[in-house]
Amino acid sequence: WTVDTEIPVITCPEDLPTLCNDDFPPLSATWTDNCSAGGTLDLDGPTNVVTSPDGCSQIGYYEFTVTDDCGNTAIEICEIIREIDVIDNCETAFAKAEKEDQCFIPDFNRWGWTNYLSNYGNYTMELWAGAAHCDTNRGNLVGTVNVKYTAGEVLVTYSLLEGYVMSEAHVYVGCDPYPRGRGRRASYTVAPGQYPFNPSISGYVQNYTVAISNPMADNSQGIYIIAHAVTCEIVCMCSPSEEEVCSDDNGHMETFTGRFDCEGDGGSMSIVSILNSFRAYPVPFDKEVNIAYEMDYDTDVTLEVFDIKGALIQKIKNANYVKGVESISTIDMSNTDNQLYLVRITTNKGTVVKKIVSKSPRRR
Repeated sequence: WTVDTEIPVITCPEDLPTLCNDDFPPLSATWTDNCSAGGTLDLDGPTNVVTSPDGCSQIGYYEFTVTDDCGNTAIEICEIIREIDVIDNCETAFAKAEKEDQCFIPDFNRWGWTNYLSNYGNYTMELWAGAAHCDTNRGNLVGTVNVKYTAGEVLVTYSLLEGYVMSEAHVYVGCDPYPRGRGRRASYTVAPGQYPFNPSISGYVQNYTVAISNPMADNSQGIYIIAHAVTCEIVCMCSPSEEEVCSDDNGHMETFTGRFDCEGDGGSMSIVSILNSFRAYPVPFDKEVNIAYEMDYDTDVTLEVFDIKGALIQKIKNANYVKGVESISTIDMSNTDNQLYLVRITTNKGTVVKKIVSKSPRRR
């Protein structure tokens, strides 16, 4: 007799596809043998899947096994590569104007900026992600926020840089630097979920517009705006373009109707008056810094210096300030470290915060 020891031959399909985000498909292989008729082998999916360390691709292993009529067993593994669009490293982001931006710190225990727009026009603000303590050196510039401010509408358009997308947006537009929480007696807040204009974004987008129609009865006071987003990095991409990574909401505009009036000479104009008159020198300072201001109203004035973490360093009060007089306060900073500081000036009509920087390193 003759003993057959030749194993069957299993052949993988030619031109196996490279997938992009699609699920692994069923796969068929053929087999031939000198002892048996051969045929087709079918698998509903891979028997093992291995993901790359960066998560950007997977290899699906299809292990085909067959035994011929003579008892000889053969094993063959066919491979299909699946590439994946990976979006990760999501962080909170806030828009920052080039001028008249004010950090939430030290008024609140979180970073971000409220921005004052003094009159109608187009404004472009940088969108910064992960800029803890309002320090852009710690964050990433991920896009811009363009604001078109007219008599009947405020258009807030987010535009993400290449390599970034966003999944959430929260917008505040109003006459005060910060919105109030829900309820008649609610205090001021910077929590994005408390903002009045929060669109419903499905999936990821790179461009999105929030429109607030008929926002003001009187434009003379200007407006404040806070533009928040949750932005993410496109870590790897197999899709032909970044637009295909985005959902159908990309480029969409959601409209809100919300009227608010800035009456009399209240909050906004008072804040602008402080911003225009408030100056610190020298810049940068060494052992002392001078804070100068001039108001158009009588008021008590409180100057407070905070470090970047919000800890109070110095505090000076000027009771019974007389309008129209320039006042200069000299603050001793000789026992402080070399870093960025925040100066908060509070009057009877409002509060603003300015940044100052020390000149040389010092030891306590």
